[in-house]
Amino acid sequence: MKLRRHPDNQVFYITWQEAGRSHRRSTRTKKRAEAEAALREFIRQKDQGWTQSLTVSEAAARWLREREPDGLRPVSRHTFAEYRLTVDRLVRALGRRQAGEVRPREIRRALDKLRDEGLSLPTRAKWLRHIRMIFGELHREGEIRMNPALAVPSPKEEKRRGEAMPSDAFSRLLTAVEGQASSAPSRRKRRSLAGLGAALEVLWATGLRSVELIRLEWADIDLDRATWTIRSPKNKGGVSERPIPSRVVEILRRREDQHGGPFGPGLRIAWARWKRENPEWAGVSLHSLRHAFVTRLARTGHAQAASFLVGHHSEAMTRHYTHLTAEDVREVVEGAS
Repeated sequence: MKLRRHPDNQVFYITWQEAGRSHRRSTRTKKRAEAEAALREFIRQKDQGWTQSLTVSEAAARWLREREPDGLRPVSRHTFAEYRLTVDRLVRALGRRQAGEVRPREIRRALDKLRDEGLSLPTRAKWLRHIRMIFGELHREGEIRMNPALAVPSPKEEKRRGEAMPSDAFSRLLTAVEGQASSAPSRRKRRSLAGLGAALEVLWATGLRSVELIRLEWADIDLDRATWTIRSPKNKGGVSERPIPSRVVEILRRREDQHGGPFGPGLRIAWARWKRENPEWAGVSLHSLRHAFVTRLARTGHAQAASFLVGHHSEAMTRHYTHLTAEDVREVVEGAS
């Protein structure tokens, strides 16, 4: 067994050969004295036989801690918020289990439970990818014999067309969120629900993707001109300057005390918690507000404006988001007869 320093992050690793294969385990330190102590302890444990006392909760917490801004493997604040949500769900499902004793069937059951709670297919697939990363790191470093998440297939369902949230349903949702915000027992809960309510109003009025709203920063917003710059990948509309409705300008002005941007990664956490605490909304997606926005514009005959405002490159995609009913086109039929 030897100590080797990683050339990029300068962290010491223990390397050894076992069963004809090379293995490595991080000492999680850049100090040689601490790394040598970790090596001696590792040798002692190996001499005593394979032992595993690390729980899933401890392993997940350590994995998350290393990805904090000052950790060994720092990530952006948006990614860290997603990782934290993954760890919370993992700990809730398997936290007390020994990491080396977790089996694929237990992870499959945890995925099924997330589905029953109303989490979308992409969210569950992302959760599984993160779980594979957590257990994969434990496996590479010799702390568990196998990565159980690799034997769990990624969730697959028939891709369905999204739905547009009706106006009356949105009114009921917003009223419920604002009602709970005003009666919440703690200041933190009130702020979280108030922020969720404001975000729902913005998404309803603008058709933005939730991720676009989360990543929006104050530097991209000009409240005096009532415009903002939306930054998305090229296949999602790219970078474009769009107008801000007057109602949304008022909402943003009330949130000017928020650091970085008007909303942040906490929006997803608040929405997931809301659906968990209010099961009647479990199957509702924030993306349905985007569908509703495009549909409302299409009813007024402004499909081209809808394409610009939501960042669609083609009319076909705008049609995909348009959900007209027989009543919506009745005037057209009457005019043609």
